[in-house]
Amino acid sequence: MISKALFSVGVICIAATAASAQEAAGPIAARVNGVEITTSDVAFAAAFFGNPSPDAPTAARTSAMVDAMIDIKLLAAEARRQGIEKQADYQRQLNFLAEQALRSAYLSQEVDKAVTDESVRAFYDKQVKAIAPVQEIRLSHILLKTREEADKVSTALASGQAFETLAKESSADTVSGREGGSLSFLKKEALPAEIASAVAGMKPGEVAKAPIQTPFGFHVVRLDEVRNAPPPSFEELAPRIRQSLESAAIQSIVARLRTSAKIEKLVPDVPMPADSGDGHNHDGNGQE
Repeated sequence: MISKALFSVGVICIAATAASAQEAAGPIAARVNGVEITTSDVAFAAAFFGNPSPDAPTAARTSAMVDAMIDIKLLAAEARRQGIEKQADYQRQLNFLAEQALRSAYLSQEVDKAVTDESVRAFYDKQVKAIAPVQEIRLSHILLKTREEADKVSTALASGQAFETLAKESSADTVSGREGGSLSFLKKEALPAEIASAVAGMKPGEVAKAPIQTPFGFHVVRLDEVRNAPPPSFEELAPRIRQSLESAAIQSIVARLRTSAKIEKLVPDVPMPADSGDGHNHDGNGQE
């Protein structure tokens, strides 16, 4: 039995040979018993294996990959010498991986046709229009430890002192205090219930009639602005939208091919758990 790890090494050698025949070979990186390893072979193998040492210098990573390709060539040549290519187990795995490669190439081709930059943008625009507006509010506050301190600040405000000045001088929330008490936009649900209730009927520019007590202390609060929250940007959502559209396209392709094929599944069609992510929707009767 050939292990998956060892078999994949052989597949790399075969795939790299096929790839180099279809593209510019590039400079020669090494020779193994007269067999050339080109830079395009190395680049193909690097893409297949991934980059386990991204912080290493480029030259070091290239050298390591060339060494790996040399080992692959040596092992593959010895495997051929011993006739392993003719073994049934090798042929079975080779055929399976060849079909996997064809599957991937076909799906990549069809998904690229179905999911374009324009379709991603169109989906985003449609979703944004369907999003119900969510209200956000921006507050300024001065946090005091005691009601007596809060009452003094309220009195100072009533006498005409600037909110921002009092926040800088008196607020126990030193972070917002440095900004004159200003807080970022928040949805009402994110506010302490006591503050959300107190500002519900206020208009921008108004200060709450009395200090508001929360577990953090006593807040003198001013409502600064009310707005509808902006939707997530296209740049933020595009990767997830593309992934979703690609998954839907693959499911559609597979469903179409299954519909037009004669399929005889001769084992019980037992549903997978709902969260298994096997990519099929089973109804328990052999249908999807």
